[in-house]
Amino acid sequence: MKSRFLQGIALLTLSFGGWLGNCHIKAQSDDEERARAATTLESGKREAKGYIVRSAGSDKDSILLQPESVLRWQNNVNKSVHGNIFIWTRSGRPELVSSIFQYYSPRQAFAAEFHSLSLGPLIVEKEGMAVWTPKVPGIVLTPFDESIAPAETKPQRLQQMRKLAQSFTVDLTEYDGIPYQMRLMNQPLYRYESTDLELLDGAMFVYTYTTDPDLIILIEARKSGDRFQWKFGLARMNTGSVKVTYNNREVFQTERLETFFHKDGPYTIFSGLTVPPP
Repeated sequence: MKSRFLQGIALLTLSFGGWLGNCHIKAQSDDEERARAATTLESGKREAKGYIVRSAGSDKDSILLQPESVLRWQNNVNKSVHGNIFIWTRSGRPELVSSIFQYYSPRQAFAAEFHSLSLGPLIVEKEGMAVWTPKVPGIVLTPFDESIAPAETKPQRLQQMRKLAQSFTVDLTEYDGIPYQMRLMNQPLYRYESTDLELLDGAMFVYTYTTDPDLIILIEARKSGDRFQWKFGLARMNTGSVKVTYNNREVFQTERLETFFHKDGPYTIFSGLTVPPP
């Protein structure tokens, strides 16, 4: 009996030691990921500051970077990648969105993904040179089917926008060919008003895989004749194939991209960037 008792104690000790070891490894891994997230945030801020954005044909246009990230995201499904979402606004309305991210494994890479949200052409400069010139509007605003008028108060309008954002179904097919159904983040990334009298209210929502944003949805209350009407615009934030349906009707489709840099298109990626020094 004593021998069996001692064997049991030994096995329990080994099991407990293994559990402690796994906890220690996990704690180290969590600390490492937190450090990576903090490093990526600071690198992203420095990279975002390097881009000057203006409307095509205007040298004095004020499209300004919002200094803080509106979303810190990560994707640790078979990899370690951290990123941040930055926006540039004009008169309060977002005109450009960028996801600046860093791979830590299985490879090392630093990149910046952009999509125009402007209703006209843009010019994006870096180090005094035009590096990206989307020549078409970044989004097309489409009226919702419903005849719901924008509410009188801001809290009521936010509730309306959340409900409208929930009415989409977003499917992504990544490079591995596996389809995923995206998840809506219930809180908007950015809520905005504008000095533009044509725009009463607006919000930017995202559909994500993990917390990685793959589709941007702008919902805006815009002037239509003598009243305001809810409209939406969609922007990809992924190189895979994306399909969006609304009320069982397909309203948006993107094809898988074989090349990532698109000089004149509304979406592009600058890959292989050098991490900007502190």
